[in-house]
Amino acid sequence: MTNYLAVVGPNTMWPESGKVSYKDITDGSGETIHVVECSNSGINWLEPKDLHIDTMTLLIDEDPKNGISSWHEPPGVAMADGSLKQLRTDLSEETVRGMLLINDQNGARDAEAMIDGRKRPLKDDLPENTGGSEQSDR
Repeated sequence: MTNYLAVVGPNTMWPESGKVSYKDITDGSGETIHVVECSNSGINWLEPKDLHIDTMTLLIDEDPKNGISSWHEPPGVAMADGSLKQLRTDLSEETVRGMLLINDQNGARDAEAMIDGRKRPLKDDLPENTGGSEQSDR
């Protein structure tokens, strides 16, 4: 099963039809989410299925099957510029939606919701089948 999904829908990096180029990302590629972590998606990594911006949970860690969530604390995302970030768990639905959109004109505000995501410890309360609680070097 995969823990990394795209978020599809209008004005996201993954529109349901067509494509997105860097010139379309008016909020800035460093403030626009490209791929999210979803800790318990139940989706096989080969399955052509992702989250949809209109039906997913937009509160962080609220629904591990249908929203941004992680075995790590806080959840990580890959940005359109290739950088890795962590999202604060207290973000509003409006802020998360804005970070998923390529052109909502809130790029600078969205950037305040993120922290460097290259090294994250695992949550202390991992289920037994996910391994130990050692620190990740990513």
